[in-house]
Amino acid sequence: RWLELISLRNQGRLREARVLNETGTMAGIAAPLAAPLAPEVLNRGILALESGDAREAAAVFTRDWQQTTTAGLSPGLEARYRAWRATLAGMAIAATGDTLAVSRLADTVEYWGQRSLYGRDRRAHHYLRGLVHVAAGRDDDAIREFRSAVYSPTLGFTRVNLELGRVLLRRNRSREAAAMVAPALRGEVDASNLYVTRTELHELLAHAYAQAGEPDSAAAHYRVVVRSWANADPEFRGRREAARAWLARHGQADRPLASR
Repeated sequence: RWLELISLRNQGRLREARVLNETGTMAGIAAPLAAPLAPEVLNRGILALESGDAREAAAVFTRDWQQTTTAGLSPGLEARYRAWRATLAGMAIAATGDTLAVSRLADTVEYWGQRSLYGRDRRAHHYLRGLVHVAAGRDDDAIREFRSAVYSPTLGFTRVNLELGRVLLRRNRSREAAAMVAPALRGEVDASNLYVTRTELHELLAHAYAQAGEPDSAAAHYRVVVRSWANADPEFRGRREAARAWLARHGQADRPLASR
């Protein structure tokens, strides 16, 4: 189910993904599971966020963060758990527009992150502070914070790559945006990379290369978008058709799929 959910998210088939997560089965599976699976909380929050239901996502991730940690954890693991779960809660709360709550969580993440031995946790508060700056229209400050949040461009928290790429693109710094987003495609599809789909990364890369005047590179990524969202939910179809239209305008629609 875990891998199937990742696949469905990348295809923009979020309705089916939510059914699969809640019931353990979906249309097209040859046989029902021998034993039903309980809904997976992490995926419930991710799917709510990607479906545009920020309040549900915030509620899910906040409840998860507020839960008591497993007894017997070492101080370092306790700090790692609290810093990471608070980061995810802040990610979702930011989508609701409550920047005051996100700022408070950034302080919480900084507190616990300094007590974690994992480098990602020590930098995660910068990601939340970057989101607050984005909401306030302070792009230069957001860029500084997002850059400070990068633990690994391939195996770090790839929401950072996404958000930094978006701000850089908005500032017409397209080559910097591409250099930041491309490494995220060379990481894993789960772990810290779970929280953004590869299709979204391809779409952002296509925009960056198009703005940078590199149409062949842009086309390679737009083709992935068109193919991946071929059977997507209605909310993705406008973006898919925009990618298809760009390919048609630039005479790239019928060329073979390339990768970068």
